[in-house]
Amino acid sequence: MLPHQIFFPALPYVLGCCGKAPHRSFILFLFYCLFWLGPAVWPAETADAVARPLRVVSLGPSFTETICFLGRGSWLVGRSSACDYPAEVKRLPAVGSFATPALEQLAAVRPDVVITPPLQNPADRQALESFGVRVVVLRDRKLSDYLDNLQALGELLNCRERAATEA
Repeated sequence: MLPHQIFFPALPYVLGCCGKAPHRSFILFLFYCLFWLGPAVWPAETADAVARPLRVVSLGPSFTETICFLGRGSWLVGRSSACDYPAEVKRLPAVGSFATPALEQLAAVRPDVVITPPLQNPADRQALESFGVRVVVLRDRKLSDYLDNLQALGELLNCRERAATEA
């Protein structure tokens, strides 16, 4: 008995040829395995390489700087009036001030997520969530908060490797 007959006894029937040249059914079977099972067997190169860009608004200068440091500055669609570094973020529309969103202006840029320090008015969070916007509240009072925020933003923006190198 040959090794393939021990491990794959039905192989000649799948081949459709009882050991002769491959048949059309085998080629279809192979295509099915590679096409449907391939993504489960071969993972993506890296999680960072397949990230879907989010539309991000940052209402805190430290968060804006961190987002740009992580290489996701192109995902920003809005900022607070206090965000002015790096220089390229000044071209983005200001959609509120520090921790205080201007709801109409913010809705106009259609963000997927708003990253903010604790909001001045808690009702603003409910209003944003009613628009279908995810609100992520991060603290930035202590140095240890920076490392926590770096990890959280790396996870949220799908750039964990870059965040881990800084931490």
